[in-house]
Amino acid sequence: MMAILIYQKLDSAIEDRTEKDEKPEKGSDGVKKEDSEIVMKQARSTLIMNLADNVLRQVIKEKTGLEIWTKLNHLYMAKSTATKIFLKGKFYGFKMNLVNSLEQNLDELNKIVLFLTNMGETIKEEDQNDHLKK
Repeated sequence: MMAILIYQKLDSAIEDRTEKDEKPEKGSDGVKKEDSEIVMKQARSTLIMNLADNVLRQVIKEKTGLEIWTKLNHLYMAKSTATKIFLKGKFYGFKMNLVNSLEQNLDELNKIVLFLTNMGETIKEEDQNDHLKK
């Protein structure tokens, strides 16, 4: 999602507004404030259009792109101990599924590793390779 917002130059809409609120947004002709409001609306729309229905139902009540982004982070990037334990169990218990292709199996393993890495965990390369040998 962040990549889409950056590509569309809308990432400023999900930045923390506390520092920006201290500075007056309105220039002498008021263009800056209008541009900012347009970016905020576009960012919210982009987020909504790119979310799956089950995720959208959880964030649809949020009014701004920043609120949606914060809620998504809370829902899916929570760095709780329970989440780490669950993911570590999933990683260490990972087995290649013979029904899936090699690419699908690798993708699933890499997804788990990415989630753990995003939570600050380090997964040794040899641990990853051990799963591929099984």
